Amino acid sequence: MKVKQPSKFEAKVANVAARFSEWSAKHPALAIVLVSLLAVAVNFYPVIFCGRSYVAPVYRLPMVYEKYPTLPGMPEDMEPAEAHGSDTGAALIWGVPVGFIQSRSVWEHGELPLWNRYGHAGDTLIGQAISMIGDPLQWIVILGHGSSIAWDMKYVAAKLLFCIGFGLLILRVLKNIPLALFFAALAAYCGAFYFIFNHTAFFVFSYAPWILLSALELLDLQSRHYVRWGLVWLAANFGCFNGGHIEPAVVLIGGLNFVAAVLALAGARSIGRAATVLLRLVIGTCLFLALSAPMWLSFLAALQGAWSLHSEVHVVQFRFASLLGIFDDVFFRLPVNGNTFMASAPGASFLILVGSIYSWVRWRMSKNDVFFWTNTGAILLWGGCIFGWVPSGLLSLVPFLNRVGHTHTDFSYLIIICLTIQCAYGFKCLMAEETFRHAAVGLGWIVLIFAGMTILYCFGFEHGAMPWTYYTVMAAGAFGAPLLFAFLRSRHRLSLLGMLGVAVLVFVPHFRFGLYNFGNPYVLIVPRQR
Repeated sequence: MKVKQPSKFEAKVANVAARFSEWSAKHPALAIVLVSLLAVAVNFYPVIFCGRSYVAPVYRLPMVYEKYPTLPGMPEDMEPAEAHGSDTGAALIWGVPVGFIQSRSVWEHGELPLWNRYGHAGDTLIGQAISMIGDPLQWIVILGHGSSIAWDMKYVAAKLLFCIGFGLLILRVLKNIPLALFFAALAAYCGAFYFIFNHTAFFVFSYAPWILLSALELLDLQSRHYVRWGLVWLAANFGCFNGGHIEPAVVLIGGLNFVAAVLALAGARSIGRAATVLLRLVIGTCLFLALSAPMWLSFLAALQGAWSLHSEVHVVQFRFASLLGIFDDVFFRLPVNGNTFMASAPGASFLILVGSIYSWVRWRMSKNDVFFWTNTGAILLWGGCIFGWVPSGLLSLVPFLNRVGHTHTDFSYLIIICLTIQCAYGFKCLMAEETFRHAAVGLGWIVLIFAGMTILYCFGFEHGAMPWTYYTVMAAGAFGAPLLFAFLRSRHRLSLLGMLGVAVLVFVPHFRFGLYNFGNPYVLIVPRQR
C-alpha cells in the first residue's frame, strides 16, 4: 500500500507549525498575544487598514438635523449605514461629544474633566460612569483630542484586550495551550460585539475575561503571585465599572467575581482557608469601593436632585422557548416587529452551542474538575435570570438592578462568557476522544438536543418567517467543524488542507461578527469612511 507523501509546501508548513507549537509551549502568554494580534487585525481590517471608522456619523440617527444627512457638510449622496439594532447614539450623541469635552478640559484648561458645562446648565461627569473618565482606555481618546482615529484605536485596543484576556483565561482554566490559542482567535468574533458594535458597552465587555482571570488567581490559595494579580483584578474591575455602560458593568463584576469566589470556597478544605479566601475578597472589594468612591458617591449625591427614566421597578425576561437566541441573536431578532436585524439581547454562535452541549454530553470526562461544575451552575443561574426559571420577583427586590429595564440583556453578556468557557471544555473532550465513532455519537446526541430546541422555538411563540437557509448554513458549519476535526484526527490526517477545511467551517457561524469593506449591509457590519 502506497502512502501519499506530503508536498514540499506542506512539509514546510508542517515544519513551521511544529516550530510554533514548540515555541508556544515555552512562551504561551506571548503566543496568545501574537494570535490575538493576528485575529484582531483580520477582524478589524477595514478600520486598521482601509480608513473605515466606528464613529462615522452615518448610522441613521438624528444629530444636528433630524433628517439625513444629519450633519453640516455631509454629502447628500452618502448612503446611511445599517446599525443592526445597536444603540449607536450612545457613542455618537454622548460618547464622542464627551470625548471632546474631556480632551479640551485636559489640553486647554489643564483640569480633570469632572464637570460638563455644556449640558443642562452644567452637570456632573465624574458622577456618571458612562463618561468613562476612570477607564484607562478612554485616555487614548483624550490624548487623541477626541478624534475619530483615536476612538477607532480605542475600539481596536479593547478588542485586543478581550482576546488576550480570554486566551489567558482558557489557559488558566484548562491548562491547554492549543485551546487557549484557538479561543484567543475566536474571541475576536464573539457574537456579543455584533450587538454592541459601536456602543460603549463594547469597552465594558472587553474587561470581562480579565475580571474572572484575575479573581481566580487572587482567590487561589496556591498562587504565589496573588498580590500582583490582585492589582490586575483592581484595574480590571475599575476599568469595567467606568467603561461606559454601568448596568452591565455591575452585573459582570458581580457575576464573574461570584463564580471565582464559589470556586475558591469549594476548593477550601478548612474553615481557616475559606476565611482566607473571604478575607482577600473583602480587602479587594474595600479597595475597589474606595478607588471608585468619587464616581459612585458623586452619583448618589447628584441622584437626589435628578430625574430618571428608570424610576419604576421593571424586570424583563425572555420566554424559555426563545433559548435558541442566546446562541445566535438572529433568533432573538425575529420576534421583534418582524425585523430580522433588531435584537433585544446579544447571542453567541451555534459553534458555542455545539461545544457547550458536548461538554455536558461527555460530563464524565470533566467530572473531577470543580470549575466545570461551577461554570455549569453559573450558566444555569444566569440563564434563569434571563429566561425566567429564576423568578422575576426575586430580581425586583435588588435595588437599582430592578429599575434598569433590560436585565435580560445585561445577564446575556455574563452567560456568553460562561458558555464560551463551557465550549472550551467541550472541545477538550472532543480532542480526547479515542475514536471517530465516539465523537460522532456525542455529536449525534447534540443533533437531537438541537432539533428539540428548534422545535421549541418554532412552536413557542409567534414570530417572523424562520430563516431556514441561514439556519442550515450556520448549523452545518457548527456541526461540520468538530466532525471533520474528529475524522481527520482519527485518521491521523491533520494536513494543511484538512485544517483549512476545519477553519472555514469554524468561520461560517461567525462570519457576521467581523467588519467588512463590502457585502450585504443588512447582514454584515460595513463601517463607513473615517
